[in-house]
Amino acid sequence: GIVLDHSENPDAWKLGTTIAGGSVFRVIQYNPGVAERWHRTDSIDYAVILSGEIDMQMDEGEVHLKAGDVVVQRGTTHNWVNRGTAPCVIAFVLIATEGGQPTGW
Repeated sequence: GIVLDHSENPDAWKLGTTIAGGSVFRVIQYNPGVAERWHRTDSIDYAVILSGEIDMQMDEGEVHLKAGDVVVQRGTTHNWVNRGTAPCVIAFVLIATEGGQPTGW
């Protein structure tokens, strides 16, 4: 698994999903059975599935993703669901949209 050490700056995770005029890079592990958390980011998001499998739910439907797949997410409401038996690790680059407001994670 991925272990994050925030001992030097325990509030670092509170950064949010975007920085006005900037970008955020995150690597997140979704364990099997992760609780639903529908959300929308005010950014253009690039997601690279590094390992495992996951389902991305959107208002328009659902898509199954596996290691090597890439998603470009353009501010739609969505949810990540891991129905498998192994963790799924995703690398995200979130780029603030022009005039966008920082959003919470």
